Amino acid sequence: MMWMRKPWSPTVVHVDFAKSYCITASRDVWVMCLAGTAWLTRDGCLSDQILSPGDVTRVSKADAALVTGMPRCRLGITEKREHLADLQGMTTAVTSAAVSPVETAGEIK
Repeated sequence: MMWMRKPWSPTVVHVDFAKSYCITASRDVWVMCLAGTAWLTRDGCLSDQILSPGDVTRVSKADAALVTGMPRCRLGITEKREHLADLQGMTTAVTSAAVSPVETAGEIK
């Protein structure tokens, strides 16, 4: 299933232990860990990221990112960072989130 949503409508993804979610998209997207712990690894990147609830990262369209739940996680994915605030009931998604550039967004494997 390809990740295809309107930019104002965030996608919520549940990732279980030993299952992976591949993020590939035609545009850069923002990914927020809403619950649990997510292990995010990117094609061609030597370091991985561990996302805890509230952590946000950008995934660029250039490469695929693979997310695995540790043991499970819930992610919000959207094209606009400010739309992630709606998922947590915050006034802004910029609040104390760990941000670093990542790569692309899109498909369940």
